[in-house]
Amino acid sequence: MKILDSYLINSEGVPAEVVIAQRDGEFINTYELTHFKIKPATQVVLGFLKEKIIEAVNIKTSEMLDPRESENIRRRFSERAHEIIKNEMSE
Repeated sequence: MKILDSYLINSEGVPAEVVIAQRDGEFINTYELTHFKIKPATQVVLGFLKEKIIEAVNIKTSEMLDPRESENIRRRFSERAHEIIKNEMSE
């Protein structure tokens, strides 16, 4: 494998690294996206919070299938996530 380029990106506050590589036997270059490692204890907390957030936000199938609703769904998830995190971390 030969690394052609790499760079950092940040999407919605989440950093990641993109590596463009040329692999032996491949006809096209590959783009590999890697996020930074999270410690096991933090993963447990994030998993708990993720489940609570998913349970708290009701999404209809029709909303998921409508591309115009994506921003509304994202906003609802974000608002509810902030509420849950604030409540859970204050206890």
